[in-house]
Amino acid sequence: MQMLDRLMVVTPCRSGSTMVLRAFRNHPLSVPAGFQSVKEGQRREGKADYGFFEQEVPPGKVLVGKETIGYGTEEDCTLPVFPNKESIGASRQLFVFREPRSTYQSWLENNLVPEGDPRLFITAYRHAYELLCDAKFVRPDAVVMTYETLCEHPERVLQEICKRIGIPYDAAMLDWKDDFLATPGLDREGVEQGHYDSVASSRTIQRSKKEGELLPDHAEEIDRKLLRFYNEVRKWSEDLLLHTLQICP
Repeated sequence: MQMLDRLMVVTPCRSGSTMVLRAFRNHPLSVPAGFQSVKEGQRREGKADYGFFEQEVPPGKVLVGKETIGYGTEEDCTLPVFPNKESIGASRQLFVFREPRSTYQSWLENNLVPEGDPRLFITAYRHAYELLCDAKFVRPDAVVMTYETLCEHPERVLQEICKRIGIPYDAAMLDWKDDFLATPGLDREGVEQGHYDSVASSRTIQRSKKEGELLPDHAEEIDRKLLRFYNEVRKWSEDLLLHTLQICP
């Protein structure tokens, strides 16, 4: 498989994107990109920063960036990660989705959304799925997995992802040595609020141990509006382990 020189990780907020980023940033062929530079450009300047897709990459290396969809504003929850179809075709994409109830619970625990109003969360989750479908239309080989599959089978999943994006797997992806809190461009507000405490203290991929229960009406609404998207993603995630690809329905 041909190696393309950049990988964009896309997830709804609180879906394991930072774990995935750390795994790839500990790979010897990885070159770190700015931390969520598309979103940060939109927040600071009112215009998405697409420098990731233009940045020069040393030969034989892969530029790794991530963008999370959501939280505090409608703009955050409808983030236009890719400027055009050409940027999708010239890069590789990795989408990660977490079971929607657990994702929303994590939003609540980290004060990303007002309690009792899941509308922004639902918008963000749905938009992330729409980005996935857009990417699959251009690149049917865009990689899709669930947070749950990643945490249950981290080595198998990372080996297959590396194969699909055209780089060799390296054991350092599950034996982290970096100081994550020193990442250039890291969201300082998020650091101060403790959003990265768990992943910063970890040395490998592991599932969050902190998951509460949603109010019944919230759980019902989230299941009704989002569970079908997650179930589609779960099929792709299972196929990832079976070494097959599908095209977005």
